[in-house]
Order: sequence, then structure tokens, then C-alpha cells
Amino acid sequence: MSYRRSVFNEFQFDEKLKGYALGEDFLFSNSIHQRYPRSLLLTPDAMATHSYSNEARIDETKFATMERINSKYILTKLFGFKGFFMFGMQRLGILIFKIYNRVKKSTFKLAEK
Repeated sequence: MSYRRSVFNEFQFDEKLKGYALGEDFLFSNSIHQRYPRSLLLTPDAMATHSYSNEARIDETKFATMERINSKYILTKLFGFKGFFMFGMQRLGILIFKIYNRVKKSTFKLAEK
């Protein structure tokens, strides 16, 4: 993301997000869009490079927990109870997908024998 310096005089990042603050860019842009519709530009030609150190990374379990907490927070902040329901449906879909994959793997292993 790239913003003019003056934008930060009016808008701030949400400090309630946990850990790496996954989704802070979305919330920040959304608050700008709410006040100034059609003021943000998206270019498909932009390229981003993410550099990171493996030493600074958290393990996958902690990352997944942080992602889940932030997702729930963002959806409920933007949509209220409807967002909470959306989060629940999202989690249910993920659970069904995981169960399907486990059944599929176990069926494949049985077919090999």
C-alpha cells in the first residue's frame, strides 16, 4: 500500500489486532473508502516483494490462531452480528474441508491395500 502522508493525520491503524496484525491493511483501506468512496486506486501492474527472516517467524499453530482471532475481529467490526455469523460459516466450511480431505486420504490408503 502507498498513501500520502496527509492520510495518516486523519486515519490510524487499528491497534486491537493481534500479533502480526493480519488484516490491518484491509481495515485501514476500508475506513478510507468509507469516508472517501472511489478515492483508492488498485493497479494490477504493481509488484510487491516480501522479505523475511525465518528466525522472526512464529510457529504455524500460533499463526493460525492469530489469523482466526483477527479474522473474527475484522468481520464483526465491519458487519456486526452478521460478521460473527459469517465467521462461523467460514470456520464450518474449513472444518468440512478438513474432514473431507481426511476421509479422502484414508479412502485412498485403503484402496492401495
